[in-house]
Amino acid sequence: MKQIHTIQGKIQGKARSAVMAVMLVLSVPLLGGCDWLGMGADDTADAVMEPMYYEMAPIVVNLGASGSTRYLKVTPVLVTGDPNLYEQFEKKTPLIRNAVISMLRNETAETLLADGGFEMIRRKTVEELREVLLRDTGLQALGDVLFTEFVVQ
Repeated sequence: MKQIHTIQGKIQGKARSAVMAVMLVLSVPLLGGCDWLGMGADDTADAVMEPMYYEMAPIVVNLGASGSTRYLKVTPVLVTGDPNLYEQFEKKTPLIRNAVISMLRNETAETLLADGGFEMIRRKTVEELREVLLRDTGLQALGDVLFTEFVVQ
């Protein structure tokens, strides 16, 4: 009788091992493929999603008519998750600077210093540069424009 229990225990042990192996195989896709073993796809897909920041040189413009000569100094930072567009930023810097200067020259100090003026000009800059970059590069991946410097004088 003891021999039957031993054989039955070995069969149950093998069945349990087989079930565990099947569960492991089925759980691999849930764990992100074979990445947890270091055998998965390279990390370039994750890197594409990381924001990339391109800080431009400061831009100084004369502001629109307000009775006296006023200036605005900004340092734009372009944000994208697309490495192709990021590569274009340096090549297209003159085009980008021209678009920003042309847009900012039409603003007045009163508009920029009013409540919400900073956010308004930041949004306008994003919209303008998205149009310019789409027209020139065919890429629509500009995420945002930040200003690390914004001085009205």
